[in-house]
Amino acid sequence: MKHAEQVTIICIAFNHEKWIEKALDSVHLQSYECKQLLIVDNGSVDQTAWIIRNWAKSHSMTFPVSVIYKTQSMAYCKLFNEMLNLTNGEFIVDLSGDDFLYPQHLSLSIDRLRQVPNAAFVFSDAHIRKENGAQKSFYKSKEVDDLKDQILGRDFYQTLISRSCISSPTVVLEVKFSNRKVGMMKHFRTRTLIFNFASQISIR
Repeated sequence: MKHAEQVTIICIAFNHEKWIEKALDSVHLQSYECKQLLIVDNGSVDQTAWIIRNWAKSHSMTFPVSVIYKTQSMAYCKLFNEMLNLTNGEFIVDLSGDDFLYPQHLSLSIDRLRQVPNAAFVFSDAHIRKENGAQKSFYKSKEVDDLKDQILGRDFYQTLISRSCISSPTVVLEVKFSNRKVGMMKHFRTRTLIFNFASQISIR
């Protein structure tokens, strides 16, 4: 039987009391079983930390859950890189406290990565939902080909950091292609990028 690679979901929350429980539930309900969750409260001043504490207490027996509470908030990227150094999974997901994964997201993403051995990561479209129930897709239909052209025609790193180029919570990254000391993106220029339509997440 093939070894199931472990996925570590890093969920960073800041004043997300309205959505954090749903975000955490969406990780718990993933069909992909070999997963672990690292929750970080980034110095919230609302009830986020309290909700996280109670959720972790009631779910930590079902799959590996770790929680870190920051007394003062940090810049998101700096905090994420700090948490990255604490992980030991083969894959990483960066999930904010107001993002929700569809149940098949991890399973479909890992399957897609296995189909392309030299791929560094896979990402997908996402549904952006407003509090009034309105919903739209993150990408317009023609943007897929445009994004592919951008990646093939210009510096890969520049494309990735362009504003709103990729819906970051949908990314499932294979850790072996990252460099923890200098940042996640350094070695991605020579790797394959996959757009996975089958798996979508919901973003607040």
